[in-house]
Amino acid sequence: VKWAMKAYGEDVAIVVKELKLKKIILVGHSMGGPVIAEAARLLPGRVLGLIAVDTLTNIEQKFSREQSDMFLAPMRKDFVTSTKNYFEQFMFTPQTDPKVKERIVQTVTSAPAGVGIGSMEEVLAMDLSAVIKEANVHIRCINSDKYPNSIAAGKRHAKSFEVKFMKNVGHFLHMEKPAEFNRLMNEAINELMALSK
Repeated sequence: VKWAMKAYGEDVAIVVKELKLKKIILVGHSMGGPVIAEAARLLPGRVLGLIAVDTLTNIEQKFSREQSDMFLAPMRKDFVTSTKNYFEQFMFTPQTDPKVKERIVQTVTSAPAGVGIGSMEEVLAMDLSAVIKEANVHIRCINSDKYPNSIAAGKRHAKSFEVKFMKNVGHFLHMEKPAEFNRLMNEAINELMALSK
């Protein structure tokens, strides 16, 4: 089984078509960014825009098979321990609530290893910039300022591309500062709706 972003995007597109939704905004966090980009590609004329949450930080970044294998090697050896270590090292800040951190790590490490590794393998191999170019939609990102972003890369391929940054948060910014996140989400929704008029 291949846990491809295209397959996940097809799942989203099927739901949208089944519900007969005509004008939608798709929201995706982390790996959900590539998923909603794939879904948008499959739903021409229906998507007002994408709201990407701490994702699409550099859509032109590509990984060689060797880089991908090196990154995934610890997970293939011991999925739970390596994933826990990775998340604790890179996904949080010193300000992250320990209860939030514990909940996230527990959820991620309880996922089936095959699904987690297979999904990572597929997302590292995809040509995200080509998918976004084909989708041809407006994109608004709400990203942590903890990680580097290439706004220029996004602007080269999306219909429009803007990033709203949140400070002193890790990868799960919507769980760390929900009130601020909700405010930025409302701003992004209003911007995308205005662009569709």
